[in-house]
Amino acid sequence: TSLRRRACRAACGALAALSTSSVVLAPLARASDAPDAMRTADDYRWEHRVLIIWAARDSDALVRQLSLLSADEAGLTERDLVVLQVSADRVFALFGDDAAPSIREISSAYGAPAASGFSVRLIGKDGGVKLTADAPITPEDLFQLIDAMPMRLQEMRLQEMRGQEIRSRGGREN
Repeated sequence: TSLRRRACRAACGALAALSTSSVVLAPLARASDAPDAMRTADDYRWEHRVLIIWAARDSDALVRQLSLLSADEAGLTERDLVVLQVSADRVFALFGDDAAPSIREISSAYGAPAASGFSVRLIGKDGGVKLTADAPITPEDLFQLIDAMPMRLQEMRLQEMRGQEIRSRGGREN
């Protein structure tokens, strides 16, 4: 589902006030407190990179981060990113998945920010913390970091080899 189509009313009331030209990521209706929607940190390992955003629902920094990310959904998808937002009482799956781990699971696996406020953490496919920031990060900076990771370099080489293979067959896939 497109980030631009998700309503922010349930978790980010402040975002609803944005103009229609500032469409942003928005949480799904299902949050981590629904038992059938639970994930663990290990569910993402080796399959997805995870961007965790800790922010109050009405945070200006959250609005800015979501606005930045919504500008490049294709880039998020290409890099197998799942975006989660952690508020005081819930975790919301914003992109790449329709369920989220609990706050306890997130904190146990990746730690919690030292201070309340805004924080972003990028978790690699290996489960390691690759970036911690206390301000919104641009997609360009995020993608540059991801694209320099050994696993991402391998993914890009494989994509290039598949593209060459398809071109050599005259554009036909097997």
